[in-house]
Amino acid sequence: MSTTKQTISLNTSKLPRFSGIRFREWKDKMQSAFLVFNVGDVLEGKLVAPTGAAPTAPPSLTPAAAALDITRYQAMYQVYQHEADAYTKTQKDYTEANNKARGLLSLTLAVNIYEQIQDKTAREAWVWLETNFATKQFVETLETFKKLQDFKMDLSEPNPQIAFFRSQFTCLPLEPAPGAAPGSPATIRIIS
Repeated sequence: MSTTKQTISLNTSKLPRFSGIRFREWKDKMQSAFLVFNVGDVLEGKLVAPTGAAPTAPPSLTPAAAALDITRYQAMYQVYQHEADAYTKTQKDYTEANNKARGLLSLTLAVNIYEQIQDKTAREAWVWLETNFATKQFVETLETFKKLQDFKMDLSEPNPQIAFFRSQFTCLPLEPAPGAAPGSPATIRIIS
């Protein structure tokens, strides 16, 4: 039985960039890259590095060992071999997924953000990003919404005021209303 390794090419210019704003939007767009490269489990903490030391082989038998001892040793060695193979596979899978995830993050994060996570595992980096940016985005969205709610239009000079309103409005995470027809007005969804 032969196994073939699938090669995936990636045009890195197509990946979304994250510079510190609109984390939720960036995260949603990155989900497809995480699926393609099969790194979601390591980011979510479902695939972790094996803990503890690698299994050790049973002690060798003496030349004068009885047949019963040899049979027992063979059984112990098979168990050891199975545990060692499982440990090695888990370690390999984790290392591969962790490296791919860290590589994807390095390609998509602004330098100043990547410098904050470069020494972390992919899971630690993901938790750091969510802690530092998902909550921040929620607060920024609420502040922007409050600015728009308090906005009063002075018709003496409308152009700068309209520009301000538009700049604030485009910062809000908008999505179509559930069941809305294409092209209908968007609704504001605040994600906590």
